[in-house]
Amino acid sequence: MKYLLTILVGCLSLSTAFGQLKTIDFKAYQYPYLKRQGLSLFVNLSNNQRVFDEFQVSIGIRPFSKENAYSQRTEASYFFYQNAAKKQTRIDVVTKFDWRYQKREIPILLGNQGADRQEKSRIILPFSSFFINQRHFFKDQWFWEYELDAQYDARFMKTTIIDPSLPPIDPTITNFGNIFATPTLRIGKGRIEPTSELYLAYYLLKALEKENRLNAPMNQENIFDLAHHVSHLKNTRLLDFRLENIYEAEQVDSFLVANEMVDETDARYFTQICDLLPYGYFLNRFSGSSIALQISYDYNNRSVKTSNFDAYRNFFHFVNAGIYYQYYKPLGLKYLLHIEADAKVGKIYETPTYIFDPSSTIAEGFGTETNLKASFLFFPNTRTELNYTAQVSWSYDRKKDLVPSNLEASNWTIINSLNATYYISPAFRLFANGQFRYTLNQQDDFIFDGLNQTLSISAGLRYTFF
Repeated sequence: MKYLLTILVGCLSLSTAFGQLKTIDFKAYQYPYLKRQGLSLFVNLSNNQRVFDEFQVSIGIRPFSKENAYSQRTEASYFFYQNAAKKQTRIDVVTKFDWRYQKREIPILLGNQGADRQEKSRIILPFSSFFINQRHFFKDQWFWEYELDAQYDARFMKTTIIDPSLPPIDPTITNFGNIFATPTLRIGKGRIEPTSELYLAYYLLKALEKENRLNAPMNQENIFDLAHHVSHLKNTRLLDFRLENIYEAEQVDSFLVANEMVDETDARYFTQICDLLPYGYFLNRFSGSSIALQISYDYNNRSVKTSNFDAYRNFFHFVNAGIYYQYYKPLGLKYLLHIEADAKVGKIYETPTYIFDPSSTIAEGFGTETNLKASFLFFPNTRTELNYTAQVSWSYDRKKDLVPSNLEASNWTIINSLNATYYISPAFRLFANGQFRYTLNQQDDFIFDGLNQTLSISAGLRYTFF
């Protein structure tokens, strides 16, 4: 709870410490019709260092185990975004494929001496997800929206175990499957708008003013007019980036000349336009806030099949209601604050089934979840983006008809991450990411109770086709 309050106080302090651009009032801007989409390919390499414990009731100790993992990911993703006066739509489709090698060292007791059990695994992890959110405005800033978040992931793992307390063990092949879907319906008030075009217009006019090529005042009216024009230009996408850049530069030049905002169009003038149009545009710049009441249904189908053990399948249902809040605050030209929070409570239905025991018991119970995420984005120049995110999540559930009955479980997750993006070219980006994740699971009167601390570092490249 202290960590959650620290995040909240820190974010509020940042929002008051910075002011918005003196020449731009975001609330006064009439946002135009936007349509954006993109298809990209992403590859990366990563390393995870994890420390965790497994509560060994039989010997009464809580040893810490270590895991070292290396992985390679290939990912294809598509996004679609549309912004209009009465409707906003967001669609994300992701397919990725991971290759992973991991090694675990788990402390055990060998007589009166300590020893390590080693587990070496080679893993293939396919993953697919689909997300859609559509917000409809029916009166001023009042809206209703529906959302669907669905994903499928699997894990095909071959593990070799070296245990000094046991005779040689044949490799184990384990297949995991997971299907997750959450439809959500919300009603609320507020509006969040994309502001990338505003910043791009500001960058363009400021650069021309610096080069003494601007023949108009650097005021809000001119920035808004150019931003509207750029917004319409970006709605036209060409597969050839070279032709797209030429088209946009010609259109911006025609607009500036027609509105008598420039009177000298020499080489220096065109180099500023040609440099900023493809690079001074970040899609994740927004402004505004919204709050909504929501009802949702979480469905999760997990299955496990192994070569040496019986299979397991679990159906999880969570029917819930709650509140959802989003907040985007531009902090000057180079900073952006984003806060996202939700809380929900509802009814849990869970059905665990084992192959050796086809009869299944429906466990019913109560569950609640709370999440708070705060991101601080920094844009030092038009080619670089830094994003620091702090996130804390807490969940609690109490279920009946399991062994033992009236099982209570809680989970704390704290995540700190830093992401860096550099545009090598308009279509080619370099990524680097570092993340520390802390998870604490607690279950009353049960053998599964654990602590996980994971440090992950990754780097990769993303190419955008359109």
